[in-house]
Amino acid sequence: MNNSINSKLNSLSSLVVAAAATLACTAAANNAFADEVSLLHTKVVRYSDLNLDSPAGATVFYRRVQAAARDVCSSFEGRDVERTALYEHCFDKAVAGAVSQVNKSTVTAIHQQTVGRVG
Repeated sequence: MNNSINSKLNSLSSLVVAAAATLACTAAANNAFADEVSLLHTKVVRYSDLNLDSPAGATVFYRRVQAAARDVCSSFEGRDVERTALYEHCFDKAVAGAVSQVNKSTVTAIHQQTVGRVG
């Protein structure tokens, strides 16, 4: 029975959804951008091919999460200060959410080392 449960958990953990436009992002958006955040943007990051317990696998996964966050947050990109702030908030929340969701110490360590660097 434990093998069946472990198998199901492993199957479920092979997907992480990077949720970018969350309520927190909506709260951060001003009225000019409120309509743009009305839909929840997500992207699935697959990692069943990676060993997240190894530094190399965790690094590859983290790069995939960053790429997914850049993709789903791209609608907030812009040259003005407000749009830059929205994009950065969206990106940071998406990456942090995926890291939290996968809940692996190696991925968390990479994230903590990366926070503050340009994504």
